[in-house]
Amino acid sequence: MTSYKIKKHFEKFSTIDLDILVTNANSTMFKKSIDERVSNIGDFKYLGFEYTYDKNKQGNVVLFINMYFLATSAPHKLKSGGKKRYKYLLGIKFPYIDGMKTMKKINNVPIKIFSSDPSFNYFFAFALNRINAVILDHPKFIKHLSKSLNVKPKKRNPNLRKELTKHLYKVVKFLLRYSPMEYLDEQYLTNIDKIKIPNKL
Repeated sequence: MTSYKIKKHFEKFSTIDLDILVTNANSTMFKKSIDERVSNIGDFKYLGFEYTYDKNKQGNVVLFINMYFLATSAPHKLKSGGKKRYKYLLGIKFPYIDGMKTMKKINNVPIKIFSSDPSFNYFFAFALNRINAVILDHPKFIKHLSKSLNVKPKKRNPNLRKELTKHLYKVVKFLLRYSPMEYLDEQYLTNIDKIKIPNKL
């Protein structure tokens, strides 16, 4: 499929792809650039993937892939004077398309994303949900975002920019650099219910 046909086929699900989100993140609304903000966060760990299904406008069942990662935050100052890093669950969802086994990148396909970090919750979830680009496959995702899906952010993002958090940016840059097929081996097949997250969603 050409890029246009792919987007048309999956238009019900999302109207944004990773390239656009990366471009938006590079012209960020924050004081520091995205690369500066990413520099002090910890590493991320691949948790696995699962298959999900949905129907397009024509009523055809479409196979999707959800990839999950565990990200470590930058050090947060505590009242006691010490520092602590937090763990966040990240998700990238994209359609399984013909030719994916030889696909080198997952750009130019419509995607959905999720992050349990506060920036996603407070600044970007509402804007991305308006174009159906937030992963809401599981009740705990919906519960975690709760009001963020329905209440427009008054601070930082009143213009509803569609952007990546710094944790998602780091994962996305990785996925745009390497073929995702290397990580879609059956040994990594999982279920979100089986993934244990240190911080409650």
